Amino acid sequence: MSKGEIGDINSRRPCALYMVVTSRILGTLYFIKIGIASNPKQRISTVQTGCPIDIDKTIYWQCPNKFYSHIVEKSIHEEFSKHFTRCREWFHIPIHVPIRQLTNYITMNINNELGGRPHARFL
Repeated sequence: MSKGEIGDINSRRPCALYMVVTSRILGTLYFIKIGIASNPKQRISTVQTGCPIDIDKTIYWQCPNKFYSHIVEKSIHEEFSKHFTRCREWFHIPIHVPIRQLTNYITMNINNELGGRPHARFL
């Protein structure tokens, strides 16, 4: 990937990593989308429009810029690749995996990448 696709490492424009969680499906699965956006609230609105299932929770982490957001997003996508749905935009996660566990995992990844103490924020 070129630098232009993932953003400039020196950019001062913040970018967020977000996770949306749908309502349970048949009581056994959640669908989760992990992505990046400069305006997570606006992005979630468009995600809900294209999603036939209600979004139950939205969590985001502010990163310094798109470059770092993209690195963390890619790492998380690789980690959960076995849970990708066919469209590869969403993950299917069994309900026995707590959302808090996923949130902590993402927070840890951001912390490792940025050396900071990011906080998960809920929309």
